[in-house]
Amino acid sequence: MDVYRCLTAALFLMVMLTACSTKSPQLATVPDTLTLYSIDGGKERPASVDKDKEAFRGYPVIGKVDVTDAKAKKALMDALKEGMDASDGQIAGCFRPRHAIRASTNGQTTDYVICFECTQLQVYTDDKPKTETITRKPKSVFNTQLKTAKIPLAP
Repeated sequence: MDVYRCLTAALFLMVMLTACSTKSPQLATVPDTLTLYSIDGGKERPASVDKDKEAFRGYPVIGKVDVTDAKAKKALMDALKEGMDASDGQIAGCFRPRHAIRASTNGQTTDYVICFECTQLQVYTDDKPKTETITRKPKSVFNTQLKTAKIPLAP
């Protein structure tokens, strides 16, 4: 009887690990257009943003940069993909995003709202959000690009 319990537990664990695999969705290596945002998610999705201020998916925009250099776009998308692929699937209970990307390829736009603090992101394709996980490693690539463009980082 104990052998059956062990086999059942092992099978259950294998199914759960397979189901919780967090490989990133198909990401364009170099999208046609890419905008990198510094956003203020410090209040966990504010109810409203001042009408005179820009918002991205409900979060106040601190600054943004249209990334036009193909190498820079590739570096950002590669960092995003690697961070998602390397995630162990664990997330914290918060969601205070400070980075976002809007990437478009062949008329298809995808928004990524990223919280490196809690290692999760919301991926919007056709306005349907999907929660994914990510490591904190891409944060330095994103911050370098924002600093180079003289965009302030969120507190």
